[in-house]
Amino acid sequence: MPVLLWRALARFWRRWRSHELLWKTNYEKFWPQLAVCNADDSLVWWIVTQHKRKRRAMYARMADPRWRTCGSSA
Repeated sequence: MPVLLWRALARFWRRWRSHELLWKTNYEKFWPQLAVCNADDSLVWWIVTQHKRKRRAMYARMADPRWRTCGSSA
């Protein structure tokens, strides 16, 4: 999660500072991304709250023999 947060914050900062156009007339807003009290606008809040659920789901997929490709003869 620290790497994910670092990358997201660096991307938000870069886009905000360069006024990078994201979609049509949408520009990055850096400060709302940090507003963890406003869960609707904050991607930082989303990253923190979804990390455990997504991590469990990924480990479950990795353990599923249907998706194992290493060492299997198909």
